[in-house]
Amino acid sequence: LAIGDRDQLVEWWQDRLNDWLRLSGSGTYPIVVDGWFGPQTEGATIEFQESVEDLEATGIVNPVDRVALRDAIEELEEGPGAPPLAIGDRDQLVEWWQDRLNDWLRLSGSGTYPIVVDGWFGPQTEGATIEFQESVEDLEATGIVNPVDRVALRDAIEELENDGVDETPAADEPIGMMSTDTVSETGDVDGTALLESVETESFDGFERIVFHFAEGDDVGYQVGYTDTVPTDIAGEPVEVDGAAMLEVSLPQTTGVDLTGAEPDVIYTGPDRFTVDELDVVEEIAIVSDQHGAMSWVVGTTSEAPFAVGSLDDPFRLVIDISTTD
Repeated sequence: LAIGDRDQLVEWWQDRLNDWLRLSGSGTYPIVVDGWFGPQTEGATIEFQESVEDLEATGIVNPVDRVALRDAIEELEEGPGAPPLAIGDRDQLVEWWQDRLNDWLRLSGSGTYPIVVDGWFGPQTEGATIEFQESVEDLEATGIVNPVDRVALRDAIEELENDGVDETPAADEPIGMMSTDTVSETGDVDGTALLESVETESFDGFERIVFHFAEGDDVGYQVGYTDTVPTDIAGEPVEVDGAAMLEVSLPQTTGVDLTGAEPDVIYTGPDRFTVDELDVVEEIAIVSDQHGAMSWVVGTTSEAPFAVGSLDDPFRLVIDISTTD
C-alpha cells in the first residue's frame, strides 16, 4: 500500500493504525478511515514505522509492516504502558475499549450490545466491562480495566471469532454467528499466502464461498458490506450484479507466486463468475491482486447476514451468507 491507493485494504490498514494510535497515545489519533491512502494515512504510517527499530520509515506498507503493526498492538494491549480505565475517564483509550467491548458483546450475543462509543467511561461502559469480566473465570469483576483485562478481551474475541475452526460444520450449520457487521482478523502468515481456487456451495439456510489456499494458513481478512463500488489498480470500477456489495480483503495473499525465477500463476480461475444455483450470491469478482494482497467483491441480492471462519487441512477461508429473512 502506498500514497494514492484507494481500496478496502487501505481501509483495513487505517483501522489497524487507529488501534495503534489510540493505544500508544499518539496525538495523530484518529485518522480518517475512508479507504484512501492520502497524506494523513502516509504520515501515520511513517509515525508507526519510526517507532519500530527494524522498519524503514518509507510510508509504504509491505507485509513486514502489517506483521509489525499486529505485534505492536498486541504488545500495547499486554503491556503496563496504557493506564487503567475506570468510571469518569474520557479519552481515546476509552473509545478503543468501547470498540473492543462491542465486538465481544456482538459475538457473544449479549443483549447489552451495542454500547455507545464516545470515549467516556460512564455507567454503560462500566456495566458492559463488568459483564465481560464476570464471563472470564480469572478476572475480577471490578469494572476497572487493567492490562490483564485488555489481553483477556482480545483472547475472548479471537476465541469467539474462531469458534468452529478445525471442525467441519454440519450442513445446516454456518461457520459462525451471522450478522451484517464488518469482521476482520489479522492472521499470522509467514510470507504470503497463495490462493488456489474459489468455490461455492448451497446449504439449507445459507450459501457458502470457500477460498482454497495452496500455501499458507491463518490468513488475515476483512469482510463487510460497502456502498462504494471498488476500483481496480487502473482506477476502473469493478461492478457486480446484485443490490449489495460484500467486500473481501485478503492482506498477505496473492494468486501469483513470485518467489521463483519466473512468476508462477497459482490462481487460474476466472476474474469474475456467476453461480446459477445460488439465490443470494449473484456474482463474484476479483478487484485487485497487487503488493502481496488480494481483494474481491461479492454481489448479493441484499445485505444479508454473514459469518466468516476457517477450516484446516488444507487451510480454507469460508464465508457463509444467510438465505433466510
